[in-house]
Amino acid sequence: MSARTLAAAVAVLAAGCASEPPAVIPGGGPLCASGTYWTRGDHGDNFMHPGRACIECHTERRRGPVFSVAGTIFNARHEENDCFGNAGDPVSGQKTWVEVVDQTNQPFVIEPNASGNFYTTHTFRYPLRRVRIISPSGHFAQMDNPPSGDCNGCHTREGAEGAPGRVIAPNQGR
Repeated sequence: MSARTLAAAVAVLAAGCASEPPAVIPGGGPLCASGTYWTRGDHGDNFMHPGRACIECHTERRRGPVFSVAGTIFNARHEENDCFGNAGDPVSGQKTWVEVVDQTNQPFVIEPNASGNFYTTHTFRYPLRRVRIISPSGHFAQMDNPPSGDCNGCHTREGAEGAPGRVIAPNQGR
């Protein structure tokens, strides 16, 4: 583990993160590869709380848009909540895309923003059939029959309900 990663881990532990206990990052991976965090609390914004379950939060608090599909694309599988994720290739400017297919078999494409968050209020016919994350290179990762549109509900830092961890763009398999 590098000194920088160790220092970041110690800082998280010292802060006593109240919302979730710090986790051991498998393979000594980064806590936050982008080095950029959401710091504005619950002030509503399109970049807010990357990694947190968007639909669950908006439903419980009865605030914010009612999303049908929402989540975050990250740079690595086990990054922490509020870390800005991946919106595409910063060098070429090409975007990563999220493609959702419902019972109509018509693909619906969502563009993530600069924090890696993607979301829509589009009306889908459930259950969803497929979700693809398409990288700027054209490679994709696909999930068939996702259990819900609240992607971060299962794609947590540690992974829940059989998910391997965070949603990441293909060819970034950290």
